[in-house]
Amino acid sequence: VPEGQRDSTLFRLACKLRNADVPQEIAERLILESASNCRPPFPESIAREKVARAYATYAPKQTTTKQAEFWPELISAKDLLALPPDPTRWVWDQTLPLGGCSVLVAKPKIGKSTLAVNLAIAVARGLKFLGRDTQQNPVAYLSLDASLPEIAEVFTTFGLKEYDQIFLHAGAAPKDNVGWIMQRVKENLVRLVIIDTLQKLFRFENVNDYSQVINIMEPLLDAAREQKIHLLFTHHAKKDGGDDLDSAIGSTAVRGLAYTYLHLKRLPESEQRILRSDQRGGKNFGETAIGFNKDGFIDIQGTREEVEIDLCIPKIIEALQAEETDPTEREIRRMVPVRGILVSKAIRKMLRTEELTRTGEGKKGSAFRYSVSFSFPL
Repeated sequence: VPEGQRDSTLFRLACKLRNADVPQEIAERLILESASNCRPPFPESIAREKVARAYATYAPKQTTTKQAEFWPELISAKDLLALPPDPTRWVWDQTLPLGGCSVLVAKPKIGKSTLAVNLAIAVARGLKFLGRDTQQNPVAYLSLDASLPEIAEVFTTFGLKEYDQIFLHAGAAPKDNVGWIMQRVKENLVRLVIIDTLQKLFRFENVNDYSQVINIMEPLLDAAREQKIHLLFTHHAKKDGGDDLDSAIGSTAVRGLAYTYLHLKRLPESEQRILRSDQRGGKNFGETAIGFNKDGFIDIQGTREEVEIDLCIPKIIEALQAEETDPTEREIRRMVPVRGILVSKAIRKMLRTEELTRTGEGKKGSAFRYSVSFSFPL
């Protein structure tokens, strides 16, 4: 409901609920939810006053039977298809929806906190992040795995400003973590909560116990859905669990609850980070190479294959320089300890950039042979 219509619309809705004999506490919850959906959001205190006035002024409609509890109505296919697109659905476009949760998984010291901090700043400022728009909103960052000076250092590295709507906590969470988080969310109008890390918040006795994880996490997830906020948890991958999407500790339960599952890893024998996502909706990230751009923010640097090809180039140069004669492509593929298809693609790229020269006719008895170009700086 737009500004100018909020007051009367919410009061009419309160009267309608009173007429239907909906219990007042349920009516208040529904009115507050409607108030938060107004543009801009309608003040909660005034919304509560409208419910109180409707219930004090009017009597419910007399019926022969009274419904014991409030039952939600079903929506028809016709009404569903008539709903307009929700421009506020995504806090990070096609990746993190409001009212959902996500998990960012990586092994220790790979950079999941760095990625999460950069995302927090992007959302607080409404900046694009990894090529996708963000919806500008206040952000809460709960650093449960690091001290305040440690997490402050990461934020200042990204140029945190006084005006950034980012609210920080470092240290242990209180026992009533759901009540604490939701109270702070309401106070600061937060729409994205980053919890670093998942285990430090919930302290599972056995994170591999599916039912335990579900039962402990559900109250916070339900509250997030009701308040239309997004919860992003950072989470550790198994040290010996490989680098696939199932590497998270307690992967079955954790992946089952997350709308978006983000996986960050480092390529072997490289500092290059690769991000990938598995999502219920939106648009997945394929294996995407990320790194710092000239502004000091994390950005896309190409696909995994493109980066692996670039990493292969110095190995080819080193191998060629060690040879007395110019080798063929097949011989280069044997010399360089990388997947053969990547070596071949690297050779094609080096020819285009004139890093390599080629002799021969490319046929039986006169195979192409390769050497480092004289113009290439050694």
